[in-house]
Amino acid sequence: MNQTIAYNIRIFSRIETMAKINWQLALSDYLANEMLSYASIAQKYGVSLQAVKKRASKDGWVNLRKETIQKVDQKLSENISNKLVDVNLRHAKLGRLMQERGMKKMESGNFKIKSYYQALKIAMMGIEIERKAVGADK
Repeated sequence: MNQTIAYNIRIFSRIETMAKINWQLALSDYLANEMLSYASIAQKYGVSLQAVKKRASKDGWVNLRKETIQKVDQKLSENISNKLVDVNLRHAKLGRLMQERGMKKMESGNFKIKSYYQALKIAMMGIEIERKAVGADK
């Protein structure tokens, strides 16, 4: 009889714990860290592995994780692309500025041979930088 009572208390305690778990928070943890397993979620929240598997199956945790990873990867890819565009725009602007300065110096006719070559070199470097920035050298 005592064993039956002890067993019932353990079962009731486990049911009470499962009822109190914040499944939304558990799901958030699962989605936030793709290295977390159902077992680690069960351990963290003090419930059985079976309870986590049951809830995860019911709510589609695996698919939610896949969708979350895809969204994060897409956003990361967009951010990297935007940063590359910004860098290329800055480089193109710098290239055009260098060309402009080099051309003005050459057009002024008021320079020594050494400075003519420096102006030409600056203009050519500007052209090269701009072409790389806009992808014309690919």
